[in-house]
Amino acid sequence: RFAGPKTGQSDSWTKLRAWEQTQYPKIVYLGADVLVVHNIDELFGCPAPCGVIDMFLWETTEHGPSVNGDVLVLEPDRAIFSSLASVPATWDRDVDEVAGFAFPFSDLYLGTNLRDHRTRLGPYDQALINRFFSMQLTVLPYVYNFMPYVLVPKEHMRRERMWKPEAIKVIHYAIHKPWGVYKEPWMEESAMYRPWWDLWVELVEMCPRTLENILQVT
Repeated sequence: RFAGPKTGQSDSWTKLRAWEQTQYPKIVYLGADVLVVHNIDELFGCPAPCGVIDMFLWETTEHGPSVNGDVLVLEPDRAIFSSLASVPATWDRDVDEVAGFAFPFSDLYLGTNLRDHRTRLGPYDQALINRFFSMQLTVLPYVYNFMPYVLVPKEHMRRERMWKPEAIKVIHYAIHKPWGVYKEPWMEESAMYRPWWDLWVELVEMCPRTLENILQVT
């Protein structure tokens, strides 16, 4: 772990250690709230560093497109790791105020971002990565990091047709975690949430004793 600001997302700094794993020529980093639903081996052919536009921001700043920090293709490098790792201890809340948004409506999100301890480039670790690799990030299609919360629940199925859910390879439960909310009726038919529930049922059937032990501990 790294010493850094107490933002509620301090554990996210640990992803920086992916650049320390030089025993691997390339790494596809996936956050803990990400579910892979189709093979993504082709990402190893992406010219690193790669990421997907953050679907909360949908913006391009002076650092280029703002990519989300939970699906990244990277090439480990100790020099890069050292540079990245030196930042968290001195990271200041306002250090990532950036100019150059392409569209003025981005300002509508600013109040929410700051209230949620986010910068204009996203959470602190994500902002650092976007700044460090300014204008160097290869942007991947949204199918590699789709966030269901952009769909309005009551219109979920109609909007999913707009987003071609069958093409999505990675689902990122960035806001509403399936394991942290009650299972709503619309989730049962949702192409975004059903895969997680199906996997949960499969794991329960495969490992009933393990599940029992987990529930006893929690």
